[in-house]
Amino acid sequence: MHGQAGGHGPRRTEPANQPGGRSHLHSLARHRPKTRRRPRPEQLRPGIRLMLTAFGDIPALVIGRRDDVLAWNRTAHALLAGHLPYDAPERPRQRPHVARLVFLDPHTRELYADWRSKARDTVADLRVTAARFPDDPELAELIGELTLHSTEFASLWAAHPVHTCATPTRVFRHPLVGPMTLHNELMELSHDPGRRIAVFTTDSDSPSAAALRLLADLGVAPPSGGRGAEVSQGGRRSV
Repeated sequence: MHGQAGGHGPRRTEPANQPGGRSHLHSLARHRPKTRRRPRPEQLRPGIRLMLTAFGDIPALVIGRRDDVLAWNRTAHALLAGHLPYDAPERPRQRPHVARLVFLDPHTRELYADWRSKARDTVADLRVTAARFPDDPELAELIGELTLHSTEFASLWAAHPVHTCATPTRVFRHPLVGPMTLHNELMELSHDPGRRIAVFTTDSDSPSAAALRLLADLGVAPPSGGRGAEVSQGGRRSV
């Protein structure tokens, strides 16, 4: 006789295509979604910081791959964000962000004479950035935050504008030195992918040049307790 050992019947196996089947479990293991790691905060090379200092009284700042401010010189801080701590870019989780300032900060809205044009350009530039880094969780969080808290951002984002802002000329309405027409140059840093340096200039011997010199004088004093000297009382920001 050829009975089964121990009197047990034949071992049953689950069909491969059923939820309890071995093949199904292996399939789930293979396709388990990967957890995205939060990228490390961006750091600047010492040479970039020296370059910012070399600009002197010309406003200059470095924008990171997520469009946040990685560093600025004192005149750029006085121009764009005097009411923020000067050392804000040194704290990665509290860095000023271009789009967040434009859409959620009332000081920035008042700073630009043509805020709507600045807002359109900001959204278009952010779309380029999001396309370049589609898997960046911090960018996704930022876009969600802006969509939730700004109907203007949500409307512009839905319109799908896409272009970079390389050489805009804008009129600033600074609360301390008055109106200024400034040319903004945005340049890619060839050895630091995704990072750009923004520089603001004006026509020589113009009222805007005089206002910019005055602003530079106001912004040169070392900040006290992380604040931006006199300009901390009313200076604007938005890149």
